[in-house]
Amino acid sequence: MSMKRSYLFAFSLVLSACSTPTEALRVKQYILRDLSPPTEGDPMILHEKNSRLHGAVTLQEREERLGQYITVLWDAKPSSGREILFRYRQGSSRIKEMRRVLPTEAASGREEFNVIGKDYLQNGRILAWKLDLLSNGVSVASKQSYLWE
Repeated sequence: MSMKRSYLFAFSLVLSACSTPTEALRVKQYILRDLSPPTEGDPMILHEKNSRLHGAVTLQEREERLGQYITVLWDAKPSSGREILFRYRQGSSRIKEMRRVLPTEAASGREEFNVIGKDYLQNGRILAWKLDLLSNGVSVASKQSYLWE
């Protein structure tokens, strides 16, 4: 093997060793706690707050957007029968759940689960949660909060 080929081979081994597998589920959380206009602070947080309140003109519309936003980024083999199951507990309430059916042909995507408005104001914030990526009813990936039982 020539010297040039051996360097190329070694370089490709290093690159393949450095690559990390993509997680099937990634979770981002945001809590919109107040309606005060954002004026200073981290630009990413200011943008998030502005985008959540965008289009809400009246005080009632703005209050209906208070709450928790959970964004799920998912990667999975395209197939039928896939969905994301989001289970959560607020205060002392029973476990609640939300489901999103995923498009058959997509290999990745983004889904959002919101506990906002009246539900958030009456029942409080989410204390514990669990997300499952299901394929034909069988969990293929899962993420959960520290307090999930």
